[in-house]
Amino acid sequence: MSQIQPGDVICYSSNGSTCTHVEPYIGNDQIIHAANSRKGVIISNYDYDGIILGVRSIVD
Repeated sequence: MSQIQPGDVICYSSNGSTCTHVEPYIGNDQIIHAANSRKGVIISNYDYDGIILGVRSIVD
């Protein structure tokens, strides 16, 4: 997490071993994600839920 950059994706797990969802990192310890149909797309802290399995940059 010390080298994460905006645009990187964070892979989360609900069970600790399988990636169940990914969220784009937008900077300042925040991600943007579709919460649910009621809340829609929101900004949250990157550690809002689940276990972080890893961080990946998909564009160099």
